Amino acid sequence: MTEPSLFDRDFLRKLEYLHLVSKRVFVGQFRAERRARRHGSGLEFADHRAYAPGDDFRHVDWTAYQRLEKLLLRLFEEEQDLPIYLFVDRSRSMAVGEPTKLHYARQIAAALCYIGLAHLDRVSLIAYATGLDAELPSQRGRGRIFKVFRFLSELDAGGETGAREAFKAFCNR
Repeated sequence: MTEPSLFDRDFLRKLEYLHLVSKRVFVGQFRAERRARRHGSGLEFADHRAYAPGDDFRHVDWTAYQRLEKLLLRLFEEEQDLPIYLFVDRSRSMAVGEPTKLHYARQIAAALCYIGLAHLDRVSLIAYATGLDAELPSQRGRGRIFKVFRFLSELDAGGETGAREAFKAFCNR
């Protein structure tokens, strides 16, 4: 029996639905970016704090100074990219089943990548078996999903499972 098409029309339709559902979760946030709890140089006003020697005068709220006669700095919410690293096990054990476990792993990875790319986060894919075997460097933007599809389609199951060594190697770089 042959494995079903990896990214058929029905699967792509489900991806678009996932993107719409994930947008609802982030209502009120900036598209493509997540708010950090840290205050920094963003666009959205967060709070005031007292001026301290050495602070940048460009951030002084002069309107508040006129009213209160105290130097106050304007603080903003800092926005950051969310780096997403997805690891796909491509060891020999992933060739089990019909369709194979690797088939489902590729579809799940594609779905998660699609959501991340649609929100303009940086997405990296890493395949491993006995070690780090293949890597798709950081991608950003919905149009990059085709690179993700190509990378995932080219993955074959083989080799011993070495998740511990693979994650150790990743963390050491």
